[in-house]
Amino acid sequence: MQEIIYSAKPDIIIGTETWVDNTMTATELFPTNMFNVFRKYRPPNNKNKSHGGVLLAITKDCISSEVKELQTNCEIFLAEINITGTKQMLIGSYYIPPSDEGTSLEQPEISLRRVNNITSSHLWLGGDFNLGHIDCSVIVQYLHLLQASQMLNTINIY
Repeated sequence: MQEIIYSAKPDIIIGTETWVDNTMTATELFPTNMFNVFRKYRPPNNKNKSHGGVLLAITKDCISSEVKELQTNCEIFLAEINITGTKQMLIGSYYIPPSDEGTSLEQPEISLRRVNNITSSHLWLGGDFNLGHIDCSVIVQYLHLLQASQMLNTINIY
């Protein structure tokens, strides 16, 4: 992975399902002279194995820090990036396990509601949302109905 990092020179890396725990150092994952690395581990299972986890690696060219007030009891990690002359930016890494039945959406919702209360930063949230169980054809049909309804409402205004 370090060869890819040295050749691509990304500013931000969003990682999910890292399978790392606190026994691994950031230097084992990324060149520490290039990145500030933020990680959130999945708690160990009943066999004391820690699978999953999320991370953010943000170039040291940017001033970045963890926003502790936004962390909740799910696999989400949010960090703030300060770029001179621009609005601050929040970058997040989020993971929903495939076996989730909607409960993983409650905790990030708390995090995202807190965003509006404590900052006016732009928000980028990336990760693995595991939404394969959603029937996209039904969503497309719903969007077509929604667009038709909006068009009728617009016509009715005149």
